[in-house]
Amino acid sequence: MAIIFMDGFNHMNSYTLLARKWNQANGGAFSTSDQRFSGQQYYVGSLSQLIYNLPASTDNAIVGFGYYNNFSYNGNNSVAIVSAINQAENANQLVLRTSLYGYLYVTIGSSTTPVAGLYSSRPLRYKAWHYIEWKFTTSNSSSAGDCLVYLDGEEVLNIPATNDLQGSTVSTFEIIRFDANSPTNFSDIYIADDTGSTNNDVLYCPRVFTVLPDGNGNTSQWTPTAGSNYQWHTGVF
Repeated sequence: MAIIFMDGFNHMNSYTLLARKWNQANGGAFSTSDQRFSGQQYYVGSLSQLIYNLPASTDNAIVGFGYYNNFSYNGNNSVAIVSAINQAENANQLVLRTSLYGYLYVTIGSSTTPVAGLYSSRPLRYKAWHYIEWKFTTSNSSSAGDCLVYLDGEEVLNIPATNDLQGSTVSTFEIIRFDANSPTNFSDIYIADDTGSTNNDVLYCPRVFTVLPDGNGNTSQWTPTAGSNYQWHTGVF
């Protein structure tokens, strides 16, 4: 399958449109301030979430996203950013977090202790856009390369083999959740897996440019599925 989901939020002008793509989006807002590129991003406030249900259970994923933190790394904020969740057990398999001082690390289950005691080789900067990519496979005894984190295209965290990367009784997950316990902007999100022959690995700081038809016969790259109803389509551009 490779690319499973993408969203750049540039086309969003209502929560109705947001709900067509995301399974849950609460507590956030569209924003055009502090842009990564031109357009807009999704602002997630305290205790807000974006949730996407994967089309099938899997034990691996690649998650990339633009990330702009609106809070100071002063030793007072440690937050979860992305979680891979087993739906049946309602349990975190793996969670990507930032430390008190902006370093990225990975935890399993409900633990907040870094797997293998490791943090990213460099931290996130305060009020600056970064592109984070997280490639992982869930298992109770990892192989080399099963959990990698990239920051702005550079590998900054590599969990060594034989570590536990499974937070529930099974190794699969169905939900990807983006969290913010402090004000954060997200943009240019993609979710992929390692299947297929293209786009099945980290994409290294991509930009997601979203095209949305705005009238019957407009934006010819899209094919309507309901005759003249341009808002429902099968084409992807």
